[in-house]
Amino acid sequence: MNHQIVIMPAREQVAAVLRRAILSGEYRPNELLTLDSVAEICGVSRTPVREAFQILAMEGLLELRPNRGAMVKDVSEDFINDHYDVRILMEGEACVKAIRHPEQWDTIKQAIASGQQACERQDVEAFNKANNDFHMAIWQASGSEKLKSFLGQLWNGLSLDSYISENEYISVVQKEHEAISQAIFAVDAEAARLAMQHHLEHSQENLLRQLALHKRQQKPAES
Repeated sequence: MNHQIVIMPAREQVAAVLRRAILSGEYRPNELLTLDSVAEICGVSRTPVREAFQILAMEGLLELRPNRGAMVKDVSEDFINDHYDVRILMEGEACVKAIRHPEQWDTIKQAIASGQQACERQDVEAFNKANNDFHMAIWQASGSEKLKSFLGQLWNGLSLDSYISENEYISVVQKEHEAISQAIFAVDAEAARLAMQHHLEHSQENLLRQLALHKRQQKPAES
């Protein structure tokens, strides 16, 4: 049986990179993003970038500018809270559904092993990939194509903690991943749901702190 993790389409990978940067405040409101600049940053052609712009425009994160690119829209705390409320509900349900498909658990185990190796090497880039693989392995194991599709549209990747080092943070996230996977393998639906909720709430708090920090940094330049 094939347990290979399904890779997200290029447009969704680009959308995830931009979504994380916009939600964290890395890209400022009214900042213009061009097809060429984003394509160069992400190492892709203009086509998936154009498609990613359309995805994020539908989400309310970008405003399309014909022949120019897309302008970043202002993001509020309420927007981030709503984003994570939906992710918590849907990823919690994905965990519950994954319990019913033990034949898919190998992909989750592989992602956990990759994350542990990345932590031991203190390789943040490798851990970021393992983080993506872990969540997508759970979506795949849920057996729901609709759920996997919706979660792909919400994906914003790893949100680093501004209070501790990157290496400390990935170790914390790895432990959270292990708690989620252990609950799934123990066939404990409620524990799996709660472990995922705790994990995503941690990410939510980090993103809100990053957004607040970027907004504070922007104020002097705007005054």
